[in-house]
Amino acid sequence: MMGGSSTSTGGSSEDGGESTFDPTSFICRPCIKEPVNPPPNRSVHTIPLETPVVELKASKAFEMLTDKEKKYAYGIGKASWEGAKINLIQCSIESVPIFSLLQLLFSAQSVEELIKCATTTTSSDDSNNNGAKLSKEDVAHLILYVATFYNNMGNYKSFGDTKFIPAVGPEKFELFLSYSKACPLKLTELWSECCDRMYSLTPRQRQMGLGETKGITTYFSANCNAADAKLANSFLDSIELSAYNTRLFKSDDDNNNGTASSSYTIRLASSSKEEYEGKRVYEYEGKTFTITRGDYSPLMGRVVAALQNDALPFAANDNQTNMIQEYIKSFESGSHDAHKDASRYWIKDTGPVVESYIGFIESYRDPSGVRGEWEGFVACVNKEVSKKISSIGR
Repeated sequence: MMGGSSTSTGGSSEDGGESTFDPTSFICRPCIKEPVNPPPNRSVHTIPLETPVVELKASKAFEMLTDKEKKYAYGIGKASWEGAKINLIQCSIESVPIFSLLQLLFSAQSVEELIKCATTTTSSDDSNNNGAKLSKEDVAHLILYVATFYNNMGNYKSFGDTKFIPAVGPEKFELFLSYSKACPLKLTELWSECCDRMYSLTPRQRQMGLGETKGITTYFSANCNAADAKLANSFLDSIELSAYNTRLFKSDDDNNNGTASSSYTIRLASSSKEEYEGKRVYEYEGKTFTITRGDYSPLMGRVVAALQNDALPFAANDNQTNMIQEYIKSFESGSHDAHKDASRYWIKDTGPVVESYIGFIESYRDPSGVRGEWEGFVACVNKEVSKKISSIGR
């Protein structure tokens, strides 16, 4: 169970409504069994220390923007970050508490200070930790794990969909947490929620996939398989509803005659939880499909608020204004058609100083290849470099 940690990404009580993230839907029997054999190659699931960390420096280009352009970039960036927490839910059930743990861990002191505390053990620390110490290499492995987690917004690689775990054991990770100045009770609670799944490499949890023998996915409930995905995709095609911003949940219903019949719920990502305005319940090939709104509702609400309040007032032209308005319509209602309309305005907005794109875009992580992962980015023109390049062209 996720407990209170889901509010760190799914919204607090002020969001008005319960979080739509039910982690129990994704827990399967094979996931809680001990693996018969150890992982075939543990190095596949850890990040080597020589992995480079590259800093993207944009401050110089940002400072060259006008005040209005800066505010527009900030608004789109804020909306992108609010929606980025959706990636955690789309990755794995443990990604949410891991994220909450890391956010809390680094909230009370700088990274440099935490590293110094962890690698400079005092006598009092020895007493509290039974003399256990962390080497500089241990801490380097832990920091690299943290960087990799944030880079992927989850604990599975964006390219390859392989799970990665810390290269040091859980006892050293827990010791590292003890050097934080953050609330120790909250750290302990979050650690207890995620530590087992963080390190688990049972056969199904080693990679993403659909079905007991394939891997894990949160685009589908754990009892779904490839046949369910194929049927759902066929149904959505039949009613001309895009699967891009949906997830599929299956229920096995008792027919009171000793047999079970599957029914499906298709959840549209939207801030609104109002009833879907079209036909909600369909019978298709002997199965019942129900369409609902409100998946990721608290997070989608934050995205809409950022676009409405922080980006829209500072749009540079009508194309940007119309694009943002269509984004808002899409994220409020779950309409994929509205998102396509936003993209049409995006295409017309040629040569913008501040470039952006946002929504459920790439479908690589969906095992059936049709559902989009949340994405949001902001890029700005380096006016000085552009001026030089322009002069060369002349």
